[in-house]
Amino acid sequence: MSQEQEKDKKVRKTIKRSAEYKKAMSDAFKIAAKEMEKVR
Repeated sequence: MSQEQEKDKKVRKTIKRSAEYKKAMSDAFKIAAKEMEKVR
Protein backbone atom coordinates (compact mmCIF):
# COMPACT_ATOMS: atom_id res chain seq x y z
CA MET A 1 0.00 0.00 0.00
CA SER A 2 1.28 3.46 -0.81
CA GLN A 3 1.60 6.14 1.84
CA GLU A 4 -1.20 8.12 0.22
CA GLN A 5 -3.58 5.17 0.59
CA GLU A 6 -2.51 4.68 4.20
CA LYS A 7 -3.22 8.33 4.92
CA ASP A 8 -6.57 8.16 3.14
CA LYS A 9 -7.57 5.14 5.22
CA LYS A 10 -6.71 6.92 8.46
CA VAL A 11 -8.62 10.03 7.41
CA ARG A 12 -11.70 7.98 6.53
CA LYS A 13 -11.54 6.17 9.87
CA THR A 14 -11.30 9.49 11.69
CA ILE A 15 -14.24 10.95 9.76
CA LYS A 16 -16.32 7.85 10.47
CA ARG A 17 -15.46 8.01 14.14
CA SER A 18 -16.36 11.70 14.42
CA ALA A 19 -19.65 11.10 12.59
CA GLU A 20 -20.49 8.31 15.04
CA TYR A 21 -19.51 10.61 17.90
CA LYS A 22 -21.80 13.37 16.62
CA LYS A 23 -24.67 10.90 16.30
CA ALA A 24 -24.08 9.58 19.81
CA MET A 25 -24.02 13.15 21.14
CA SER A 26 -27.28 14.08 19.44
CA ASP A 27 -28.91 10.86 20.69
CA ALA A 28 -27.73 11.63 24.23
CA PHE A 29 -29.05 15.18 23.85
CA LYS A 30 -32.48 13.92 22.75
CA ILE A 31 -32.64 11.52 25.69
CA ALA A 32 -31.64 14.30 28.09
CA ALA A 33 -34.32 16.55 26.62
CA LYS A 34 -36.95 13.85 27.20
CA GLU A 35 -35.78 13.49 30.80
CA MET A 36 -36.10 17.25 31.29
CA GLU A 37 -39.66 17.11 29.97
CA LYS A 38 -40.52 14.50 32.61
CA VAL A 39 -39.09 16.63 35.41
CA ARG A 40 -41.18 19.65 34.45
